[in-house]
Amino acid sequence: MELARARTTLDWDFAVHAESWEHWSELTSHLLVGNPPNFTRGRAPHRFLHRGGSILDLVPYGGLEAPTGEILWPDRTRMTVHGFRSSAGTRESIEVGAGLVVPVAAVASLALLKLHAYRDRRARGERKDIRDFDWFLRHYEAAGNEDRVFVELVEVVRDGRIEIRNAGAALLGVDVARSHAHSAIDPARPLLVEAREPWSRIIADLLVGSAGADDEPHDRRARETSARFGAFELGLSLREGTGASA
Repeated sequence: MELARARTTLDWDFAVHAESWEHWSELTSHLLVGNPPNFTRGRAPHRFLHRGGSILDLVPYGGLEAPTGEILWPDRTRMTVHGFRSSAGTRESIEVGAGLVVPVAAVASLALLKLHAYRDRRARGERKDIRDFDWFLRHYEAAGNEDRVFVELVEVVRDGRIEIRNAGAALLGVDVARSHAHSAIDPARPLLVEAREPWSRIIADLLVGSAGADDEPHDRRARETSARFGAFELGLSLREGTGASA
């Protein structure tokens, strides 16, 4: 089934495994050769600008990251890459042309990465990552998961623990827990606890620009959004103890 479009992005994002900053420098130096070079460096340490106008964001992870899932760039800029390692086992290979095959993270991994990205960037006022995550919650059932609702969630729907319209969000939680270790999920759990409150910062970031807090449609949307996050959290709990090992 064709899904409604998510937020338009203007750049290409790739995660690159690097064992050290020396390894990273060696990898990226190949982008900067030529006369003129195909790429030049952007203002951010992970950004490269193609001479045709495209933006390429490369984010390193692996041996150069701290145990907390954070990298410290040589210019002292910090960036969270939590969840990058754990997504390795869920990646799908996609041929983009001329025999070039690119590993792409599964939807469940992308959703988890969006939660971590929001956790990292929310202090700077950025909201795009949590909006992307909510887009996954709203559309996951339509991504070929319709039949699973009546197989895997029949009891929680029948018992009234979630509304049927939030079944896709719960399935996404199930799949995130199924394919990722607790250590990859746990740093994002405080966000889910926060989202239980319809008037929390996380819900406000999703609804910014809508009607005022005293407006009934806004109140309803806040509660519906909170319930969607709650269904995702419930899906995580349904797989508790059965996720991938650390």
